[in-house]
Amino acid sequence: PPPKKKVTPPPPPPQKAPQSNRAKQQHREMHWKSTGIVGIRDQGITHLPASVASVGTDAKVLDATNNRLHELPPAVAHLPNLQRIVLCHNSIYTLSGPLLRSLPALKMLLLDHNSLVELPEEVSWLTRLEKLSLNHNKLTGLPSGLAACSRLTCILVGHNRLKGLPAGDHLPPSLEEFNAAHNQISHIPASWGTLHKLKVLNLDDNRVADVPAEVLHDCSALHTLCLHGCPIGPAQLQANPGFHAFEERRKGKYDKAIAGGVLMGAKQLDEGVDREKMHSR
Repeated sequence: PPPKKKVTPPPPPPQKAPQSNRAKQQHREMHWKSTGIVGIRDQGITHLPASVASVGTDAKVLDATNNRLHELPPAVAHLPNLQRIVLCHNSIYTLSGPLLRSLPALKMLLLDHNSLVELPEEVSWLTRLEKLSLNHNKLTGLPSGLAACSRLTCILVGHNRLKGLPAGDHLPPSLEEFNAAHNQISHIPASWGTLHKLKVLNLDDNRVADVPAEVLHDCSALHTLCLHGCPIGPAQLQANPGFHAFEERRKGKYDKAIAGGVLMGAKQLDEGVDREKMHSR
């Protein structure tokens, strides 16, 4: 019989060439520009890539959470339209005042879980800032420049090393929520009574032994006061001349919530202090 012809297998399909690092970087930059979100989370970096600056005025959000940054990245000076900066879980110990001046559009600055020891006075240039979150840092004080942040409604500075609070005129009149739980604060300035928009004051686990009557009476929007873990007890708070006005606001707030079907935790319905202290005095 005639010999069988040898069948040659078809060649394998051409493999797609691996994308070069440069191509990947260009794709990432295009994505940053198209979305306005510069996202560099969980990269273990100590500095932002130089390419971040090329996003320029298109950048609205910078999120470099969970890295090893030691300072506010100088690249933000090239991103003047940033509205939100999220640099939580880094090793940032300093903020450059001049860099803060280059962020006129910033609305949210979130720097939780870093090593900041102070906030520069240049924070006063952040006139559009609405939320400042600095939980779990090493702050020992707050700058008077915060008073110039005329749109700032929320300041979160829990788990720091604060031993005192700034005077009322060193805070913005727009302030609605202030949380400094787990610090070493022993005194609330009477001048906080001028903060007429303040709704929530959380000083749990501090050393507060008294509340000025001006705060309870004159903070006309205050409906939530948290002092759990502080030396003050319910009997002392209820004897305060300003307590009746505060209690009316508190009950009104939570009665409306209950009527609306909102389920609340027990701490929202108590006096804001540890009830067992009433029996220990």
